[in-house]
Amino acid sequence: MTYRAAIFDLDGTILNTLDDLADSLNAALVYLKLPALELETVRQMIGHGLNNLIETACDGRCPVEILKVNFKNEYRQRQLNKTVPYPGIRNLFERLADRRWALGVLSNKDHENTKTIVEHYFPGAFQIVQGALPDLPLKPDPAAVIEMVKNLEAAPRETIYVGDSAVDILTAKNANLTPLGAAWGFRTKTELIEAGAAAVFDRPIDILEYIGYVR
Repeated sequence: MTYRAAIFDLDGTILNTLDDLADSLNAALVYLKLPALELETVRQMIGHGLNNLIETACDGRCPVEILKVNFKNEYRQRQLNKTVPYPGIRNLFERLADRRWALGVLSNKDHENTKTIVEHYFPGAFQIVQGALPDLPLKPDPAAVIEMVKNLEAAPRETIYVGDSAVDILTAKNANLTPLGAAWGFRTKTELIEAGAAAVFDRPIDILEYIGYVR
């Protein structure tokens, strides 16, 4: 198969955002006099969008809308504090750009947060950066990724989708893209395999061999 486009998830795939997300969520919870959550608990809650994160954290113990507003305010202040790119991810982007690949990011994270964070850590690396928008359903619904593939001027069969969770793998499969698992992220290799990933990688650079990259 000849590929020429790649779409990446954000949280747990290109950036380790876990600490900033957990710190922000816990600050919002403590403000409402609720106990903070363990880091591993927050890890499992990420990936299904803001509403799901807040509803799961609230668990019927608080006003959901107040927790959401508090979290958004806290995260806006913390989103660049501890977040870091995964080792080797910039090298992967540079190698793909050398081959004139079309690159995009698609996240269930709030759209403005997505744009701010990606442009801060990877300025100019992507043709399209998109988070959650009100007129498009969240992943694993394929609508947003199908639209992104069109805007990248590629075909589904020419496009890989790289993500760290079952949500990402299902998104790619629903859109007829090649689903690749990022085992360096927030979820387990087992989850990615069981979701139907075409391949799962321990390091970003290992993707190059799969796509037939030759210097």
